[in-house]
Amino acid sequence: MRSYLWLILGLTTMLMIACDDGGMGDPNETDTGGDTGDTGDTGDTGNDEDAGGELVEVIWSDQIGSKESDRASDIVFNNGEICVTGDAGGDIDGFNGNKGSSDILFSCWDSAGYLIHTSMLGTDKWDNGSSIVSDEFGNYYITGKTAGSLDEDEYINTGLGQYDAFLMKLQGGYPYPEWTKQWGTDGMDAVGALLIDSQGYVYVCGDMDEYQDQCFLIKFSSYEEEVWKKNWGGDPFCTCNSVAADSNHNLYATGSMSDSGVFLTKITADGQISWLKKFGPTVGENAYKVKIDSNDKIFVVGSSGLTKFDTDGTPLWTAENNGGDAIAFDDEGNIYVVGSNESFLTKVAGDGNEVWRWEWGTGYTHGNAITIYSNDVYVAGTTMGSLPDNESSGSYDVFIVKVRLLE
Repeated sequence: MRSYLWLILGLTTMLMIACDDGGMGDPNETDTGGDTGDTGDTGDTGNDEDAGGELVEVIWSDQIGSKESDRASDIVFNNGEICVTGDAGGDIDGFNGNKGSSDILFSCWDSAGYLIHTSMLGTDKWDNGSSIVSDEFGNYYITGKTAGSLDEDEYINTGLGQYDAFLMKLQGGYPYPEWTKQWGTDGMDAVGALLIDSQGYVYVCGDMDEYQDQCFLIKFSSYEEEVWKKNWGGDPFCTCNSVAADSNHNLYATGSMSDSGVFLTKITADGQISWLKKFGPTVGENAYKVKIDSNDKIFVVGSSGLTKFDTDGTPLWTAENNGGDAIAFDDEGNIYVVGSNESFLTKVAGDGNEVWRWEWGTGYTHGNAITIYSNDVYVAGTTMGSLPDNESSGSYDVFIVKVRLLE
């Protein structure tokens, strides 16, 4: 299942230079990882293609899964290790067994591509991991939704409705929860995104059924204690998909509302809403990720494109041809958008011009998450079929690929 691309992958990797207009912002992406284990051989390299003066080299890729449908929804980098969360629909060979119809997936690789461990966490019902972050001590936080009771003590975390939201902390080096927080209404509740700030506070954004699908943002301490909670929406229905913070600890959340499509809201560090703006079809039907650059400019990517906002929420430009599921910045202020096969990875320069698009994958291959460390880009997602030098396990598999950007 693991692979190193020793050969040039000319048949499956194609770089297309496409000049387009858009606009763009500035740097810096950090993340976190880690544990121990083994699998596979060392390796390096793969595919080099000249793309607008850049060299794109596939260092390694890996594909894991069960015979059912599996998915990677988020990725984090820390101290040379890369971890993903998502969901696993069945047993993954060589690792602990599936507990229910779908489990929370937690898998980590080292920077050379060795699969360190895979854990399936959850209940005998349907569970899903939507977002993962790590702190400076190497601890991990995973959030998502569950249809069961995640804690062994049913009086602590009892399933309250069809789906509950959850937040769990896993100690660095141990792929098992240190604690789990579960909450919800008698309907369908979920957490869509997770953020940890420089002070160690954890923020989760999602939506709940209690008040006609309200969005929420909750601030937790690293010890599971709720500090504050803010709700908005309800009428119209609201879904929160992503949250980010600026240099002054202000928070920005994005997603969609039933009356307008994309929304963007600014919430202060003490939990007060500064403004909430709706953009409708000019920005798109749904927004999947928000990121803040080093100049505190705001970038939102979604189904209809990539949009740059000023600090007051004013749209500065929208690049309609650069939509996707996730974004990351390099140290020079270029932005990378990840999506499906034909636009698997798109580079947009700081002036807003598209530099190139890279096509990669077999059949259906969709990147759901991206992180950048130095000149290395890590993308995780879902694929159907066998990727180059990998083998399909079933319906949909989890994949991760490391791509190096060379000047």
